[in-house]
Amino acid sequence: MQRGVMSTASNAGTEPANKYRLAAEKAAIIRTNPPVHLSCMEGAAYLGISPRKLRELITARRVKCARIGSKIIFRREHLDELTRGCA
Repeated sequence: MQRGVMSTASNAGTEPANKYRLAAEKAAIIRTNPPVHLSCMEGAAYLGISPRKLRELITARRVKCARIGSKIIFRREHLDELTRGCA
């Protein structure tokens, strides 16, 4: 197996593996029953936007987040505040 390439055995027949996007099944679970703390990819799936757009919102200081080392963590309520502000 090449470095950086994920095996498609677990999601054979659904969609190609992509390290920048959650599998459709996991994204649907996060949208319907999200945890309290979300990673950048999980937060993007929760909002229905790309992780890159979410990082742009962090840079523009439109959404609150915490950094633990290089990992970005969001509280679900802060993401909900962002969606209320857009509506």
